[in-house]
Amino acid sequence: MKNTSTRKLICLVSAALLCSVAVACKKDKKSEDEGASEGGGGGGGGLVLNGTMEAERSQTIQVWGTTQSSETHGSGCFAGYLPSEPQLTFTVETPTEARAVATSVGNDLTMVIVGPGGPYCNDDFDGLNPGFQQTWQPGEYTAYVGTYSEIAQDAAVEATATMGPPQEGGAGLGGAAAGLGDALNQLGNSAGAALGNLGEGAQNAVNQLGNALGGNAANATPPNPDATPRNGAITRAAGAAATTQAIVAGGSDQANSMNLGAGCTGLITSASPNVRLSYTPGTQGMKVSVTSETDTTLVIRAPDGTWHCNDDDEGLNPGVTIAAPAAGDYNIWVGTFLPGNEPAGTLTVQEI
Repeated sequence: MKNTSTRKLICLVSAALLCSVAVACKKDKKSEDEGASEGGGGGGGGLVLNGTMEAERSQTIQVWGTTQSSETHGSGCFAGYLPSEPQLTFTVETPTEARAVATSVGNDLTMVIVGPGGPYCNDDFDGLNPGFQQTWQPGEYTAYVGTYSEIAQDAAVEATATMGPPQEGGAGLGGAAAGLGDALNQLGNSAGAALGNLGEGAQNAVNQLGNALGGNAANATPPNPDATPRNGAITRAAGAAATTQAIVAGGSDQANSMNLGAGCTGLITSASPNVRLSYTPGTQGMKVSVTSETDTTLVIRAPDGTWHCNDDDEGLNPGVTIAAPAAGDYNIWVGTFLPGNEPAGTLTVQEI
């Protein structure tokens, strides 16, 4: 949940952006999509995606929310309050790059999409409007559109849900928001360094705001799990003692703009992982953690293609626990929040 100081900061940032960025919001609405066949209503409801979206599909929906998204979709899913049932569904038969957004005049909406690789959670993709722009993998998806503040069903607000072809620059604020997001991340880290432990809360709040603005402003290149790891490889079998690997964190690619899933954040080098872990599990769970003098993050791709992420597991050090790890290769990226900062650290793998 956003506290009062963070909300005030958002207001100040929004005012600055409005003064410096002209956003064109007029779009032509088309009723049919050459790359998607209809199995129900528009706006993503009942759509079947087959590789290409040539035109937008829109649908009017009623939006309300009484259940916090983190209660039903995990602690890393910060997307306000959601309704009890999804308003929209869509099916992907062939990987399709598309943009899904929800808009409502004067209302701060949120969105959670549940499906392969998700849940995907978002608050402010374009202004106060939530959304995603990514390549959707084959499978069934359900979309919940909620509100930042709790609203009862009998006080529901009207909104428009739209699914359409990707737009250059991602969210409407484009590169200006990306630059401001980087600046806010730098401000957050400076505050944390200056105030010590007392500043960790302020640092995290500003970092999250910076990533929300900068990361959603442009399409980042997805992490490449096939590239040679930059810092080393680990082969580990069940029963072994804790294994460590020296790493150099950071990069210039915003993890939270890649729609990898809940909690995926920080600046990483998407071109190649830091470490590749080849793991043979036993009966215990596995934990991957990083220690560093700088606030770092973890982004991990499991052998089945799912993503596991964390920011602050112990203080400013990230840690990811997988209760029933599968056998295979885990590709691991270690991120930071400060552009140009590539701190050294230690990655540890252990059974729990």
